[in-house]
Amino acid sequence: MAELVGLIASVGSLAELTLSVFTSLYRYYGDVKSGPTASADLRNELGVMLNVIDHLKESLKSDTPSLQVYCNVLGGAVAELTWMIKEMEKRVAAEKAKGINRLKWPFSKSENEEFLTRIERYKGTINLALNKEQM
Repeated sequence: MAELVGLIASVGSLAELTLSVFTSLYRYYGDVKSGPTASADLRNELGVMLNVIDHLKESLKSDTPSLQVYCNVLGGAVAELTWMIKEMEKRVAAEKAKGINRLKWPFSKSENEEFLTRIERYKGTINLALNKEQM
């Protein structure tokens, strides 16, 4: 039960962090018209991920027994995703978007692609657990 409570708290923190990065990326998009094409994909995927995280948080709060079985797997995915989002947040933080830096997209094309791949993987892991819960 303590694992579940910890996971719920972690998912809540992850949701807030993801929303922060998602919002910052939209701010960058307004300032940086020359950002890589994949930047729109990155923002969109973070938006979808935010919805998945919110769904996970609500499912965990409902104390679904089948999700408790996946606590370890979900805990690992949430921890890794949180670390990745924190790394993204460092690059899009308001203090980084000052002066000339505000005109430069914070991620390279290859970094965008890596983030997209990792987000897709975490989203798949979480959705798999959520789909098993509904069976």
